[in-house]
Amino acid sequence: MDGFGICRRIRSDSDTSAVPIIILTGDPSKENVRQALGLAVNGFLAKPFDAPSLTAKVFQVLGPKQPDA
Repeated sequence: MDGFGICRRIRSDSDTSAVPIIILTGDPSKENVRQALGLAVNGFLAKPFDAPSLTAKVFQVLGPKQPDA
C-alpha cells in the first residue's frame, strides 16, 4: 500500500477521518498533487525539504494550541 492508500484508509474511518495529514513526496507531479487534494490532505511538501519548511507546515496545519474548553 502506498501513501495515498494509507490516506484513503485514514479518511474513510470515522475514528481517524479528522486526523491532519501532511504529504511528504519525492514526486510532486501534477497527478500526485491532484490525488492529494482529492484526499483532502492538510499539507503537501516536496522532497528535498528543510527542517524550517517542515516545521512551518506543521504549525500551519495544526495551528496554535488552543486551551481545552
